Amino acid sequence: MNTNIFGGRVVVKDVNVFIKELKEIGDPYILQVVDTSYLISIDQIYLAVRKTIESFNMGNNISNDPSIEFLLYLSGKRSIDKAIEMGIKDGENYAVFVICDEDADKLEQDIKERFAIKQIDIEDLIRYDSSKKNKVMDFYNITNEEIDAVGEKKLPRLILEREVLLDLLK
Repeated sequence: MNTNIFGGRVVVKDVNVFIKELKEIGDPYILQVVDTSYLISIDQIYLAVRKTIESFNMGNNISNDPSIEFLLYLSGKRSIDKAIEMGIKDGENYAVFVICDEDADKLEQDIKERFAIKQIDIEDLIRYDSSKKNKVMDFYNITNEEIDAVGEKKLPRLILEREVLLDLLK
């Protein structure tokens, strides 16, 4: 199975219509769109993909939909309602698209053509900067005490820890 990750600026008039049209592209194993303000490391994405595949292989998945399971791992949350907060909204979005499928290259091309995504280098999209700190800490329930103990440079590792801990919450 191939995993393609790409992103950029996309304008969404109606998020429900956008998601419906996105699903019409195909039925990949994982197809998800994430607001980049919740991402500070590419490792977050790769770990969530790996944990999703493992959970389905072991039969201990929360959701019946791998794309939702991926979002649960990425968010480190058991609640689908909380996890979907990471999704895109109406208007201008800086988003990362994650496709995990045998036909990931074809699906990526179809998505880029259909939605006129102004592509931006993935590292630039998810790069950590201090403007993301409060939002990320709040979303992942990371305390100031944790940051004081390990240092702000370890924030990406604290987020990965939340993803791994989801297995304990199942």
